[in-house]
Amino acid sequence: MNDLYIYIWLIFIIALIAFEAITAQIVALWFIGGALAALLLAIFNVPFVFQAIAFVVVSIALLFLTKPLVKKINLKNDFKTNAEELTEEVGVVVKSIPMDDIGEVKVKYQTWNAVSENNEPISEGKKVSIVKIEGNKLVVKEKE
Repeated sequence: MNDLYIYIWLIFIIALIAFEAITAQIVALWFIGGALAALLLAIFNVPFVFQAIAFVVVSIALLFLTKPLVKKINLKNDFKTNAEELTEEVGVVVKSIPMDDIGEVKVKYQTWNAVSENNEPISEGKKVSIVKIEGNKLVVKEKE
Protein backbone atom coordinates (compact mmCIF):
# COMPACT_ATOMS: atom_id res chain seq x y z
CA MET A 1 0.00 0.00 0.00
CA ASN A 2 2.86 2.42 0.73
CA ASP A 3 4.16 2.00 -2.83
CA LEU A 4 0.78 3.20 -4.06
CA TYR A 5 1.29 6.59 -2.34
CA ILE A 6 4.70 6.93 -3.97
CA TYR A 7 3.12 6.42 -7.38
CA ILE A 8 0.26 8.77 -6.56
CA TRP A 9 2.66 11.56 -5.58
CA LEU A 10 4.84 10.90 -8.66
CA ILE A 11 1.82 11.13 -10.95
CA PHE A 12 0.66 14.27 -9.13
CA ILE A 13 4.12 15.87 -9.53
CA ILE A 14 4.24 15.02 -13.25
CA ALA A 15 0.73 16.44 -13.74
CA LEU A 16 1.69 19.66 -11.90
CA ILE A 17 4.87 20.03 -13.96
CA ALA A 18 2.87 19.53 -17.17
CA PHE A 19 0.28 22.06 -16.01
CA GLU A 20 3.03 24.55 -15.15
CA ALA A 21 4.64 24.02 -18.56
CA ILE A 22 1.46 24.81 -20.52
CA THR A 23 0.48 27.92 -18.54
CA ALA A 24 1.93 31.34 -19.24
CA GLN A 25 2.35 32.21 -15.57
CA ILE A 26 3.74 30.54 -12.50
CA VAL A 27 0.73 28.86 -10.91
CA ALA A 28 1.72 25.39 -9.72
CA LEU A 29 5.35 25.74 -8.70
CA TRP A 30 4.58 25.87 -4.98
CA PHE A 31 2.44 22.76 -5.16
CA ILE A 32 5.22 20.88 -6.91
CA GLY A 33 7.44 21.60 -3.89
CA GLY A 34 4.71 20.40 -1.54
CA ALA A 35 4.21 17.24 -3.57
CA LEU A 36 7.95 16.56 -3.49
CA ALA A 37 7.92 16.83 0.30
CA ALA A 38 4.96 14.44 0.46
CA LEU A 39 6.72 12.05 -1.93
CA LEU A 40 9.78 12.02 0.31
CA LEU A 41 7.59 11.10 3.30
CA ALA A 42 5.89 8.37 1.23
CA ILE A 43 9.30 6.89 0.37
CA PHE A 44 10.02 6.60 4.12
CA ASN A 45 6.62 4.94 4.76
CA VAL A 46 5.18 7.84 6.77
CA PRO A 47 1.37 7.57 7.08
CA PHE A 48 -0.66 9.29 4.34
CA VAL A 49 -2.21 11.79 6.77
CA PHE A 50 1.23 13.24 7.46
CA GLN A 51 2.05 13.22 3.76
CA ALA A 52 -1.07 15.27 3.05
CA ILE A 53 -0.29 17.67 5.91
CA ALA A 54 3.29 18.07 4.62
CA PHE A 55 1.94 18.78 1.13
CA VAL A 56 -0.35 21.55 2.41
CA VAL A 57 2.18 23.09 4.83
CA VAL A 58 5.11 23.08 2.39
CA SER A 59 2.95 24.42 -0.47
CA ILE A 60 1.65 27.30 1.65
CA ALA A 61 5.11 28.04 3.04
CA LEU A 62 6.62 28.14 -0.45
CA LEU A 63 3.78 30.33 -1.65
CA PHE A 64 4.33 32.94 1.06
CA LEU A 65 8.13 32.79 0.93
CA THR A 66 8.52 33.05 -2.83
CA LYS A 67 5.52 35.12 -3.94
CA PRO A 68 7.27 38.50 -3.38
CA LEU A 69 10.30 37.27 -5.35
CA VAL A 70 8.16 36.06 -8.24
CA LYS A 71 6.24 39.34 -8.25
CA LYS A 72 9.49 41.31 -8.38
CA ILE A 73 10.77 39.20 -11.29
CA ASN A 74 7.50 39.69 -13.19
CA LEU A 75 7.71 43.48 -12.74
CA LYS A 76 11.19 43.51 -14.29
CA ASN A 77 9.80 41.77 -17.37
CA ASP A 78 7.10 44.40 -17.93
CA PHE A 79 7.40 45.26 -21.62
CA LYS A 80 5.98 48.29 -23.34
CA THR A 81 3.56 47.85 -26.21
CA ASN A 82 4.34 49.34 -29.60
CA ALA A 83 2.01 52.23 -28.89
CA GLU A 84 3.57 52.94 -25.48
CA GLU A 85 7.01 53.11 -27.08
CA LEU A 86 5.80 56.02 -29.20
CA THR A 87 5.97 58.34 -26.18
CA GLU A 88 9.76 58.20 -26.56
CA GLU A 89 9.66 59.24 -30.23
CA VAL A 90 9.63 62.48 -32.21
CA GLY A 91 7.17 62.98 -35.03
CA VAL A 92 6.56 65.46 -37.83
CA VAL A 93 3.26 67.24 -38.37
CA VAL A 94 1.98 66.30 -41.84
CA LYS A 95 -1.42 68.01 -41.49
CA SER A 96 -1.59 71.13 -39.33
CA ILE A 97 -3.03 70.72 -35.86
CA PRO A 98 -5.54 73.56 -35.36
CA MET A 99 -6.52 74.91 -31.96
CA ASP A 100 -8.92 72.46 -30.25
CA ASP A 101 -8.97 70.15 -33.27
CA ILE A 102 -7.26 67.14 -34.81
CA GLY A 103 -4.31 67.13 -37.21
CA GLU A 104 -1.93 64.41 -38.34
CA VAL A 105 1.56 63.45 -37.24
CA LYS A 106 3.92 60.99 -38.91
CA VAL A 107 5.93 58.80 -36.51
CA LYS A 108 8.11 55.92 -37.67
CA TYR A 109 6.54 55.62 -41.14
CA GLN A 110 3.00 55.69 -39.71
CA THR A 111 0.53 58.57 -39.70
CA TRP A 112 -1.54 59.21 -36.56
CA ASN A 113 -4.33 61.59 -35.67
CA ALA A 114 -2.96 64.08 -33.18
CA VAL A 115 -4.03 66.91 -30.90
CA SER A 116 -1.95 69.58 -29.24
CA GLU A 117 -1.26 69.14 -25.53
CA ASN A 118 -2.00 72.82 -24.76
CA ASN A 119 -4.67 73.27 -27.49
CA GLU A 120 -2.24 75.55 -29.33
CA PRO A 121 -2.02 75.24 -33.12
CA ILE A 122 1.02 73.49 -34.56
CA SER A 123 1.82 74.07 -38.21
CA GLU A 124 2.73 71.51 -40.84
CA GLY A 125 6.38 70.45 -40.94
CA LYS A 126 7.06 71.13 -37.24
CA LYS A 127 8.68 68.45 -35.12
CA VAL A 128 6.67 67.30 -32.11
CA SER A 129 7.24 65.13 -29.05
CA ILE A 130 4.60 62.56 -28.22
CA VAL A 131 3.33 63.22 -24.69
CA LYS A 132 0.80 60.39 -24.45
CA ILE A 133 -1.74 58.38 -26.36
CA GLU A 134 -5.48 58.86 -25.83
CA GLY A 135 -7.49 56.24 -27.66
CA ASN A 136 -6.37 56.42 -31.29
CA LYS A 137 -4.90 59.94 -31.04
CA LEU A 138 -1.48 61.17 -30.08
CA VAL A 139 -1.23 64.09 -27.68
CA VAL A 140 1.79 66.08 -28.82
CA LYS A 141 3.74 69.21 -28.01
CA GLU A 142 5.99 71.20 -30.29
CA LYS A 143 9.63 70.15 -30.00
CA GLU A 144 11.90 72.91 -28.79
